[in-house]
Formats: sequence, structure tokens, C-alpha cells
Amino acid sequence: MADVVLHNVTKRFGTTVALDNVSLTVPDGAFVVLLGPTGAGKTTPLRMIAGLIEPSAAADMTTPETSLARPEPTTVMVGTAAFRGA
Repeated sequence: MADVVLHNVTKRFGTTVALDNVSLTVPDGAFVVLLGPTGAGKTTPLRMIAGLIEPSAAADMTTPETSLARPEPTTVMVGTAAFRGA
């Protein structure tokens, strides 16, 4: 595989800014968890990496398959889990 790199990526949904100039590098083989409250923009970068949505603006976005231009969307598993403390 290869590293996943997002550099200065922005995603807008209408007037709502989901990601604003986000940069992230995930080395090959790394395990990464995105934590945050509802609406914080955790799912948006995952959907972009999978090719399900396009960024509104990006200086660079490289994934193991290709860069920004993808012929077909890739399947991604996105979910939530609720935990109750003891």
C-alpha cells in the first residue's frame, strides 16, 4: 500500500464548511482513529479518501489507489459506536 496524504483540503456543503484547510498524513500500516463530537467533520475526510465525495478545494490529496481523479467510487465502511462508562 502507500501513505494517505491530505494537504490543505477543504470541503463545503453549501454555506457549511465541514473541513477547512485540513492536512493529514497517515503512514502505510498505521492505525488511526478520528474522535470528535457530532458534526465535527470526522466522516468527511474518510468519504473523500474513499472517493465518495470530492473536496471543494485541495492543494494535494494522495491515497493508495490514485490521487484526486477516481474513475469509480470505492466502498468504505463508516459507522459509529456508543460506549457507556462503568
